[in-house]
Amino acid sequence: MTPNKLIPNIATMNTRQKKFCKLYLQGIPAGRAYEQAGYGSSGDYADQAASRMLSSNIKVKNYIQSMNKKAETPLIMSITQRKEMLTRIAQRTEGESPQDAIRASAELSKMDGAYTPERHEHKLETFFDKIPKNHGLGNGSD
Repeated sequence: MTPNKLIPNIATMNTRQKKFCKLYLQGIPAGRAYEQAGYGSSGDYADQAASRMLSSNIKVKNYIQSMNKKAETPLIMSITQRKEMLTRIAQRTEGESPQDAIRASAELSKMDGAYTPERHEHKLETFFDKIPKNHGLGNGSD
């Protein structure tokens, strides 16, 4: 059996399976892709059914695997390749300006986790926070 025979032809899948695969490969969570593909389940039931489809439906499973493998082409840079390129730019062996070097250095720092996320505190004031503490209600003095 040749490897191409293992990859299901999308024409052999039904319309909902095709739509499910398309949505799932676009990054939509499996349960939501299942719902949007037109299957009758929703919520947790759709999540469970989508999980079964991904693990048990050989056509769907093989098609998604084959499409994911196609996405892993040599044209896509690995993390190491990106870091090497950014390092060359930061060292000014590539790039055109000091700003390029600064941006490359900042991007490398982000990739390495050198920056800690900023923490922002927010206080939500509600209507009840604005009512004076001794407003005279409910203290039994009426």
